[in-house]
Amino acid sequence: MQIAGIFLMVTLVFVGFAITEAMFYSMNGRFLWRAFTPAFIRFTILPEDKIELDCFDILIEYSCIMLFCSMLVLPIIALNYMGFVHFW
Repeated sequence: MQIAGIFLMVTLVFVGFAITEAMFYSMNGRFLWRAFTPAFIRFTILPEDKIELDCFDILIEYSCIMLFCSMLVLPIIALNYMGFVHFW
């Protein structure tokens, strides 16, 4: 059961993150990684990056990730209650 629970959790996180990325890209035209990486790493990866992030854009990206993580809580509680994983 533990292996099945870990597999379900990993699948839930990766599929949910992919859906979050797709929705964020369709709304804003960029991906979530820019606010989480330091500027020197971001410009090393993409030297011609034309996206300017102000404080509000950074807060949008952080709040999107926090909303994604909060949406994971109920499925994790359900997996815990069914006995697939044991967190609490």
